Amino acid sequence: MVRDTSKDEAYFTEEIIKCEEEIKEDEKELLELPLGDARRENYFSAIEDRKFHNAMDKYARGDDIKLVKKDLEEVISIIQKKHSEFGFD
Repeated sequence: MVRDTSKDEAYFTEEIIKCEEEIKEDEKELLELPLGDARRENYFSAIEDRKFHNAMDKYARGDDIKLVKKDLEEVISIIQKKHSEFGFD
């Protein structure tokens, strides 16, 4: 993957902040749903997707690859939680 130089740092920073707010809202909603609720899988998927795109925006912005790697490890952790709760697809 190549870092995106067509957009400036401010663009990616704004996208990252917006995405982090959406992640917090989804995490709050996820915590309010009881175990076994089918909607939980949707929230896990949304959080997983947003965290992945957030990591890619950080990489495109030019953040240190070690920080991006930690974000991607969080995505893997979410996938593992989703699979342990709902089983594999």
